[in-house]
Amino acid sequence: MAAKKDKEKDKDEENEQDNQLNAQNVEKYKAAANITQDALNKVIARVVPGAKVLELAELGDKLLLDGVAHTFNKKKDSGEQIEKGIAFPTSIAVNECVGNNSPEEGDARQIVEGDVVKIDLGCHIDGYIASAAHTVIVSKEPLTDSRADLINATHWAGEAVRHLLKVGAKTVDISTVIKKVADSYGVTCVEGVLSHQIKRFVIDANKVIGNSLNLERAVPDNIIEAGEVYCIDIVLSTGDGKNPPKENQERQKTTIFKRSVENKYQLKLSLRHIETKVPRVGIKDMIEHQMLETYPVLFEKNGTFVAQVKYTIFVLPTKNEVICGGQKTGRLGFVEEGTKIEDPSVLKILELISGGGKKKKKGKKEGKGDGAEEKEKEKEEKKEEIKDEKVEDKEKEADKEKEVDKEGGGKKKKKGK
Repeated sequence: MAAKKDKEKDKDEENEQDNQLNAQNVEKYKAAANITQDALNKVIARVVPGAKVLELAELGDKLLLDGVAHTFNKKKDSGEQIEKGIAFPTSIAVNECVGNNSPEEGDARQIVEGDVVKIDLGCHIDGYIASAAHTVIVSKEPLTDSRADLINATHWAGEAVRHLLKVGAKTVDISTVIKKVADSYGVTCVEGVLSHQIKRFVIDANKVIGNSLNLERAVPDNIIEAGEVYCIDIVLSTGDGKNPPKENQERQKTTIFKRSVENKYQLKLSLRHIETKVPRVGIKDMIEHQMLETYPVLFEKNGTFVAQVKYTIFVLPTKNEVICGGQKTGRLGFVEEGTKIEDPSVLKILELISGGGKKKKKGKKEGKGDGAEEKEKEKEEKKEEIKDEKVEDKEKEADKEKEVDKEGGGKKKKKGK
């Protein structure tokens, strides 16, 4: 009995060490992040009119596999090879498609002008996962329509979360800000999307941040702690955010699966990676026996647009660090600023982020937004205070000069005696 307890204790300690942000683990996270970022950048460059959705997905997976093949090839002390590979198969989701679209052979769909394209992918080294997603607008000119508001909302929601994700922060407060940013731009948070804490070999650990407040009862409030790693996933829509709407349920065959929580390996795989038809026969049985979890291709309403930003981030004791996606990829889409955020609580956050919320909404005068008048008043008061301080300093200097002159005059008189 005692031996069993000791064994369990050793296992717990081993798991704890596996999930610490020590130098060895950070090195693996960052190596995976560099591969993920490089793959994402190269797929983004290929998103042009006429590009095939299948070929983009295949390119992403190839870049991930090539990347991990050329790093950490030294065997472990035990003699085993370090496990490496795809953590999230490349998904290419176009327009109203929300995500999980890893197309199979024979898919002939092509990208066209005006498409809103989400690229989502990730890899791991020794179970240390780096995942990222980016949205591309296929357009020669910057957009100014509802897609522009969607892209800007997604970008600033992602930046706001990055700023808020600190030690001691409450996850429900972060979800609230995502919704406020979406509301400011007249778009909605897509239901069912969660940002997860990630652990070794676990792409979606228990601690989560809801993308939509409609799920706040189902998503417990958690406190962010130092040493945690998160995959932040922001998904917004020009539709009503219902996920999925009835008319689009089972619109497309599921191709992404994850092994069950009971198994050590909890990363995702695509049917595209199962080359022969024979092994696929067992997929249905594994789902029925809960050995595999399905990740269905999700859609919003027809004619709507969905945008996404995803990044992997370390929570450190005094700051956080994005290792791939988000600010590492750069600004979303190709749009003009347009609508301005006016919610004071959101503005307060974005003012701390370089360039946040500075553009003004057309038709509104400078300084007329919520809280703007008070800020202008504070600025004027501060100017007056500085002016008063300068006047006081000048007066003090003048008094000192007078005293020096008097003393100097007195000394001269003494010499004349």
